[in-house]
Amino acid sequence: MIRFKSANPNRLLIRGIVSMIVGITVIVVPDFSLKMMMQFLGTLLLLDGVIAFLTDYFTPKEKKVYQIVPRGISNLIVGIILIVFPTLLLNVFVFVIGLLLFMAGASQLLNQFGTKGKLSFSWLMLLISLVSLIGGIVLLTRPFESAQAILILFGAVIFVYGTGELVWSFKIRKLQQQQVVDSPRVVDAEYEEVEELHT
Repeated sequence: MIRFKSANPNRLLIRGIVSMIVGITVIVVPDFSLKMMMQFLGTLLLLDGVIAFLTDYFTPKEKKVYQIVPRGISNLIVGIILIVFPTLLLNVFVFVIGLLLFMAGASQLLNQFGTKGKLSFSWLMLLISLVSLIGGIVLLTRPFESAQAILILFGAVIFVYGTGELVWSFKIRKLQQQQVVDSPRVVDAEYEEVEELHT
């Protein structure tokens, strides 16, 4: 049985909201420079790393998910590099975004099929996962020549990814509540030992 007690829906919620805000900003204001977008992405990764550490710190030891710390460290390192040295990574911008979107889409797709049977199958989540996955593949194999087109596509896919994280946070929260209700209730009862008398 898959247990989701250690999953943090609040982290998914925050990451989803931030991703949606970044996506909308890029679509509405496409004149942002690539340098600024690298810093936006760095900020997003930095926030995710900080949230990962806070989640690990406030989670009881028996419920900790130990892979969350390495992920938080990697996000912090990459986030700081993107914020401090954005120009250094402009040449690999498309590759980085494509790889991140591919991994995000694949992760959501695995989550969707991994909970099949426990949660109702969601065509919306499947569509969102496929959009992120295909968007990543396109950026990896056929990078656009226009920087503005890259930014608009980036904003659209990031918004879709954020929507997926938002939906997933509510699904995880609902499943956690169901697990609490379904857990067997243990009632403490007092008892008294009675010695058997031999006559």
